[in-house]
Amino acid sequence: MTLAATNLMTAEMFEVLPHNGRRLELVKGELKELMASGGEHGDVTMELSWRLARVVSENKLGKVCAAETGFIVDRSPDTVRAPDIAFISASRIADLGGIPKGFIPIAPDVAVETISPNDLYTESHDKALMWLEFGSRMVLLLNPRKANITVYRTKKDIFVLEASDILEFPEIIPGFSVEVAKIFGV
Repeated sequence: MTLAATNLMTAEMFEVLPHNGRRLELVKGELKELMASGGEHGDVTMELSWRLARVVSENKLGKVCAAETGFIVDRSPDTVRAPDIAFISASRIADLGGIPKGFIPIAPDVAVETISPNDLYTESHDKALMWLEFGSRMVLLLNPRKANITVYRTKKDIFVLEASDILEFPEIIPGFSVEVAKIFGV
């Protein structure tokens, strides 16, 4: 749902806007309100999040950010999106001079989106492609309904991991490995 379509907003205006408890993103200069997610969404997202964060922290590989973290991925008009989970490598954090207090002015190395019951798969797919377009090295699309993960490495290198498969990407997060079933509790 678009809230303000007349005047385009910048990332700086968006950052100081009172959100009043609403979950908002800025897409091409326009506010977009997001629906609250359900319990399954939160559970599945957290299952992957803590596993990623543990490996990243133990090996000093960078930072894993939570769902409300805004990333400025485009300018003129500005777009600020917030994936369900984000990983930023230590080298890219160093290039930024550390994690900024405000929105992060780059796309994460890895963006994770969890499909909510009210999400359309096509919209989730489009959002995954958007992350790639703006510089993410990999996007993971978690599908609780099917207990699988669609992995996007490029717009053409897309594949699905089923419950019995292993999720790992040593070229981005060395040492991370988990059976897909564990993320979905199956």
